Order: sequence, then C-alpha cells, then structure tokens
Amino acid sequence: MGLWHEITKAWGILVRRLREQGIGTTLEWLWGRGWPKVTGVPIFESSRITPEVYVGAQFGRRGKQALLDEGITGVVNMRVEYDDAAHGLALPEYCYLPTVDDAAPTVEHLQTGVDFMHRVIGKGGKV
Repeated sequence: MGLWHEITKAWGILVRRLREQGIGTTLEWLWGRGWPKVTGVPIFESSRITPEVYVGAQFGRRGKQALLDEGITGVVNMRVEYDDAAHGLALPEYCYLPTVDDAAPTVEHLQTGVDFMHRVIGKGGKV
C-alpha cells in the first residue's frame, strides 16, 4: 500500500470515530494509538485490563523490551497485515490470529486466543 492510501485510510477512520464516538473518546483513542505508533512503546496505564491481561496497539523494538520489563511474556496478535514474528518482535509466547481490520474474528480464533491466554497466565505469565 502506498503512502497516500495509508493517509486516506487514517483520515477516514478518524472522521468515522469523531462522528460515531465524539471528540473525547476519539482523542483518547488517538493518544492510545498515536503515542505507541510514534514511540513503539505501549501506554501501560490505559492498556491494563487485569493484572495479567493487557490490550494495546502494535509495538516496536523498544516496546518489545518494555513489555518484557513489565513481565508480559505472551502476545495474541490479530493484525493480518503485521506478523510480529516476521519482524523479530514476537515475545517468548506468541499467538498469531490474523483478522482483517474492523472485521470480527472467527469463533475458532477467539477460542484459540482464550486457550493461549489461559496457558500463559497459568504458567505465571502475562498477555
């Protein structure tokens, strides 16, 4: 995909979110996705769901180390366009379930992801 396509896609997402979610939620989303995109490091304060489960944007090399420093040992990656393992970013425990943006994952992918998370957390890890 070219740069122009990426820009128009991002603009469309921003406009849709503003329309559907309002300025406050859109700004929070922009910060939560924008900062990690620029720095490669996730924002843990807004990513922690439980002490063992985090959700967040794509991370870079610095972000991989930050995840490991936080004790996160496993990742469920659902981005069809970016396989962490192919870019040297996979954590020790890695589950790749490629899903098209804004599409629902399959029930099989959901079950695989849940099973993976239970396994990692059961060994004392974080996902």
